[in-house]
Amino acid sequence: MHDKNGDFGAARLAWEMFTKTGNISYYMLYQELKSEHKSRKKH
Repeated sequence: MHDKNGDFGAARLAWEMFTKTGNISYYMLYQELKSEHKSRKKH
């Protein structure tokens, strides 16, 4: 799902979940989404 911030909203949510739970899987998801967002921005 896309919010007004596009895919970066999903990255922000993954970061929030990581900070709340400390689960490394959320951090890895955050990194993946963040890098995906940057690569799309260049196009």
